[in-house]
Amino acid sequence: MGDAHRGSLEAFECMDHQLLQQEIRHFLCGGRDTVKSVTGSTPESPCRHYFYFFFYFYFFFFYFFYFFFYYFFFYFFFFYYFFFYYFFFFYFFFYFFYYFFFYYFFFFYYFYFYYFFYYFFFFFYYFYFYYFFYYFFLFYFFFYFFFFYFFYVFFFFYFFYFFFFFYFFFFYYFFYCSTSAIIRKVSQTV
Repeated sequence: MGDAHRGSLEAFECMDHQLLQQEIRHFLCGGRDTVKSVTGSTPESPCRHYFYFFFYFYFFFFYFFYFFFYYFFFYFFFFYYFFFYYFFFFYFFFYFFYYFFFYYFFFFYYFYFYYFFYYFFFFFYYFYFYYFFYYFFLFYFFFYFFFFYFFYVFFFFYFFYFFFFFYFFFFYYFFYCSTSAIIRKVSQTV
């Protein structure tokens, strides 16, 4: 069939369950697993190894979209949901913000404490000073951006707990795509 049905809502609704599952896995994993190469193995796209990063922006859009969707069906609870919606959102954001802020503060406090050891290394004071600064700032910025990456990971999983349906829908196809390669390898050897 190819991609002739793409862009048409009527064709998307009339698709059978097997084709619909194939299109969903094509959107999640970045490639159709039913198409095999000449050697018989199924090519896998590198996108399936990074779809955590892509679905962060995907659920970030629906996080603000269903705010108006909630207002359309629950009109009388709009302001009650409006308060707790932005309250928990910014509370979760500034929780990590103040964490990295004090992490940057105690960096200088840790640096000020090590001036005490310069009196014991007075013989190698000139060399120890510059070598200490080099490795300290090197690993400091490395771990700073390393934990800053986990900030986006935890901030990304926050949207899953807010919408449990998308949370279950995502991990269902996550384990489905993860075990598909193992199942194909076993089925080829049998």
